[in-house]
Amino acid sequence: VSVMFDLETLGTNKSTAPIVSLGAVKFKHDGTILEEFCVNIDPVDLVKNYGKKIEKDTLDWWEKQSKEARMSWRKNPKSLVIATEMFYDWYGSKSLETWCHGASFDYPILAAHFECLGKKLPWKYWHENDNRARMKYFDFLCNECKTVFEKLVKTTEKVECKSCGSSNTTPIPGAAGFKFNGMGFDHRKK
Repeated sequence: VSVMFDLETLGTNKSTAPIVSLGAVKFKHDGTILEEFCVNIDPVDLVKNYGKKIEKDTLDWWEKQSKEARMSWRKNPKSLVIATEMFYDWYGSKSLETWCHGASFDYPILAAHFECLGKKLPWKYWHENDNRARMKYFDFLCNECKTVFEKLVKTTEKVECKSCGSSNTTPIPGAAGFKFNGMGFDHRKK
């Protein structure tokens, strides 16, 4: 079992960007989603109590997003204290392989929020993984000879089987090419 998480923020500065939504899933590597988590965080609490800063460029970016996406993180926001307690409870006490889509963004911003409360992230640093690097590789199943093989591709187009040469192949979701939003999980839509 692994965890994939995603943040929505009102800034890009790793130490001051306020997180307004934290979504996560626990999943098996065959693509099965076991549990989902989502909490919205009150940006007013973050600015007033923790020195976070809302950035105009990010607000401008949000204005270009769908109304559904813009409204999703405004629903029932929690204080940072409550949100982190909820996430710790959901995550559990065992460190799991934990993924995000952009390790240089999500991990340090989430860590900065936890540090505001004197807490550490609930996983060990050696369990941190970056999905961007992994997304370039996909496992494929050959529908002819039933061989599973990995291929470096930019999309999940049909590729030729390494064993029998057939192009009747199918990307396997949840294997090497596990895509967070491609698996149907986008916490902003909830």
